Amino acid sequence: AVAVLAEGPRLAAGQVTWGPGPLNIVEDNDIPNQQKLHDVLRKAFFTDYGSNTRKQHALLPYIKAEIQEFREKANAMPSLALAVSMGRYHFAWYKEGTADMDVESVEDAANLMYASIQFSGCNRPDMPTELFFARMCNARWPYAVMLYCELG
Repeated sequence: AVAVLAEGPRLAAGQVTWGPGPLNIVEDNDIPNQQKLHDVLRKAFFTDYGSNTRKQHALLPYIKAEIQEFREKANAMPSLALAVSMGRYHFAWYKEGTADMDVESVEDAANLMYASIQFSGCNRPDMPTELFFARMCNARWPYAVMLYCELG
């Protein structure tokens, strides 16, 4: 479970209950949110990687639950859209225990990536080039295209 607590007008503490302390989610810049959530999920994913002979990671259901908790907050806090989209891309592409693409998860990731494009202003044709790169628009657009293409 995740708790998001307001700490002033632009900062919230996102607590991954099975992991480290608050993530200190910001509301006006989605890039640090994505980096923080990815770091936590990556550490959890690799915690038992190769430590057992099972095909499934023991923490994967918890990782997916955490992604879902953040997803539920993304509509009210658009600065989470990029983090959740990338979380789904990296850790929720497949249906649990199969090699089948989780179409709902990938579709959600695509829609969230597009929402992150809008949040960051990457959809503005008048955006200066240096700002386009600073806001990682050059990565967001290809991810959005790839995710939607995978859906057909």
